[in-house]
Amino acid sequence: MAANDVDGFVRIFLRRYGREQDRVLDVGCGPAPYREWVVGKYIGLDVTDLPYKTGLPRRVDIVGSATTLPFAAGSIDLIVSKSAFYLIPNPEAALMEFLRVLRTGGRVLLFDYNRRTQTRMMAADGSKLPCWTQWELKAKLQNAGFRDCELLLPTPQDVSCLEYWLRLVHQELFGTWAIVTAVK
Repeated sequence: MAANDVDGFVRIFLRRYGREQDRVLDVGCGPAPYREWVVGKYIGLDVTDLPYKTGLPRRVDIVGSATTLPFAAGSIDLIVSKSAFYLIPNPEAALMEFLRVLRTGGRVLLFDYNRRTQTRMMAADGSKLPCWTQWELKAKLQNAGFRDCELLLPTPQDVSCLEYWLRLVHQELFGTWAIVTAVK
């Protein structure tokens, strides 16, 4: 799945798992591109509300850290994070916070760069950030205490069967994303 394809995939899963009464927290929301796709109450959290650059603002509701979320225990129904989880300095602490603020039965959806993509990005910009395969990201969720952890790929009901199998093979061989979901 190419980088430009993942937004439609995010939309599929926001609609699949979101409900009208939900409080949905977008961790690392940036310009909040998923605000309109959430059927419940959208809350965008980022570490800053400063624009990325001129003409590219952030649309942040709350400035805060993923490791010290400013929400009561059990007050969030769905947490989504796209292209941001790898930037969190202590991902294990963030997962513990996700567990704390999620209601029982609440869900987390992580759309993060996989090891292959992250390694290319680090080589290009010289950064040293964590990177993982989709299986390693799934294991992080399991180790944190989440249940029903699963890798997400397009399913035949989302796309044609041929496209499903092509995406599955492409994700395994050349994929950009580590996409997982889990339940508290």
